[in-house]
Amino acid sequence: MTASGKVKLKPGDTIGILGGGQLGRMLAMAAARLGLKCQVFSPDPDSPAFDVVLNATCAEYADVEALELFASDVDVITYEFENVPASAALVLSVACSTVRALGITITAGD
Repeated sequence: MTASGKVKLKPGDTIGILGGGQLGRMLAMAAARLGLKCQVFSPDPDSPAFDVVLNATCAEYADVEALELFASDVDVITYEFENVPASAALVLSVACSTVRALGITITAGD
C-alpha cells in the first residue's frame, strides 16, 4: 500500500472478490484485461463470476477456515455486494493486509 492509502497492483496480482454475482463477473473480466487475476468467494455454487475465474471458493461467509485460505491466496480483497457479514470482514482484515470496501481501506489493527 502506498503512503496515500491506495493499493498498487501489478500484472499477475490477484484480487479477491467477496460475492459471485454479475458485478463480480464484470469486475473479474475487466481485471483480466489489465493482467490481473481474480479469485471469487461465494456461498452460491451457481455464482456467475465462478465461470470467468480460475480459482473460486464456494463456502459460507461464516466458514473461518475457508475465509483464511481465500485471504492467503490473494493480494487485496474487495466486496462485490453490500451484504457480506461484518464477522467475515473482520476475519479477512486480520488474514489479508488490505481489504477494500466502498472506497474504505480496512487494515489489520484498525
